[in-house]
Amino acid sequence: MVYLYLGEHTIKLLSLTKTLLGQYNLSHFAKTHPDSLLEAGQIKNVDLTTSVIKEALTSAQPGPVNDKEVILILPQSMFVSARYDIPQDMAEPAILPFVKEKIKTDLKIDMDLDYYDYVIKHHGNETTLFFYSFSQKNHDQIEEVMKLLQLRAVKIIPETLAYFTLFEKTLRKEKKEKILYVSYEKPGSFGYLFDSHGFSDKEAIPLAGDVKTALKKKIEEYKKAEIKINRLILSGTESAAVRQDLFTKDVGVWTNPLEKIIDNFYQEYLKLIASNMNESFSILQYDVCFGAFIFVQENKDFSLLKQAKGSGRFALKLPSVNLGFLGKILSLKTLGIFLVSFAISFGIIFGLSYMKVGSFNLKLPTQKASETKKIAVAPTKTPTPTPAIAREEIKIKIQNGSGTVGKAGEVKEILLDAGYSDIITENADSFDYTASEVQIKKDKKDAFTLLKTDLADYVTLTKSSVLDAEENADVVFIIGTDFE
Repeated sequence: MVYLYLGEHTIKLLSLTKTLLGQYNLSHFAKTHPDSLLEAGQIKNVDLTTSVIKEALTSAQPGPVNDKEVILILPQSMFVSARYDIPQDMAEPAILPFVKEKIKTDLKIDMDLDYYDYVIKHHGNETTLFFYSFSQKNHDQIEEVMKLLQLRAVKIIPETLAYFTLFEKTLRKEKKEKILYVSYEKPGSFGYLFDSHGFSDKEAIPLAGDVKTALKKKIEEYKKAEIKINRLILSGTESAAVRQDLFTKDVGVWTNPLEKIIDNFYQEYLKLIASNMNESFSILQYDVCFGAFIFVQENKDFSLLKQAKGSGRFALKLPSVNLGFLGKILSLKTLGIFLVSFAISFGIIFGLSYMKVGSFNLKLPTQKASETKKIAVAPTKTPTPTPAIAREEIKIKIQNGSGTVGKAGEVKEILLDAGYSDIITENADSFDYTASEVQIKKDKKDAFTLLKTDLADYVTLTKSSVLDAEENADVVFIIGTDFE
């Protein structure tokens, strides 16, 4: 399958051909073009787009792509979209009629002509439906490009769904977050705003010039609008060289590198393509294609090539067709196959019940009612309570207060080995700490039990203090000279 992303100036191609062993052979291509490929949410020039895609297919590395089926990933600007909160007491069958009337009123689209699909997301006790519509004109342009290249578009995926899929597994059901996803590229950096359910804005956020400066300005704008950004997901080729701790400090929002998220949460998908990766391939460059690949595996029904008059989840049920004499033949044949299969299965089961293997009879021996066995019951032990928080969910800031060079990095490695993943390091306000200190937010107090256990070989932790709720980290661990 070919995963093809078409941006305003960018094309990215990820071809994944499944092998007999269940993994994928990989070919890839990416290029930024000086001319615009899209304009006002539409393909600007069919011939130019056809030429650009043809170049990607023939110039892909390590070899050209021959697959004819394509999954297209397109920018949010090419879709009409909406999200709807579903009442908690609404049954699943009632959701679609409820939303369909709202869509007609809100979006003013022709559901008999335009193409569309939806996804339903559950977070905690809340349910949200995300609706995407793709115009007839956009579809016809895509169809023309595909025909010129003798390709077939089997699915169309909005890029926002692909990006959200890349960090969806990091979301905690009991927590509501505002997340800024940033693609850090030169040129062409941009971001999208999400919440714990999914895409929460209408368009991409351009981040021209210095990304840190642009992000800091945008985050301040959100603050003035009383929107608190809980964390920032940093992707794109330029993000590989970013230091998490310094970037967090510079922009003022806790930063999660996407590369670390993929390593911790999406290894099963990464392993499927890892065997065929080479030095020229960067998962950060092809993040949108990789996200679409995961999304398709987990949402096989979504296609955005459905119409109410055709086949789709909003479509009316078609009447059954009378096949006449042929139908009777097929029915008799089906009945005959069922009866023969039933007879064979019954014979096998009946035979096995009396079959003997060697001197052992497979029939279970009966036991006299008077014969009872005494079974010794081991005394029950009170289990040690497990903290209601996972290590990979805890944001830790390690501060070196001991004065020993490299100590913060050493502690970071210890905690990474223990299963923590979201850690940044820096110096404390002084190097005069004789005793190590732990500061933890009230809602993460269970993290102290984990830290106390995981660091028991190096330091004795007896208590913790409360960390300010405005702090980016969940835990601040200050290293003292008592840390061995």
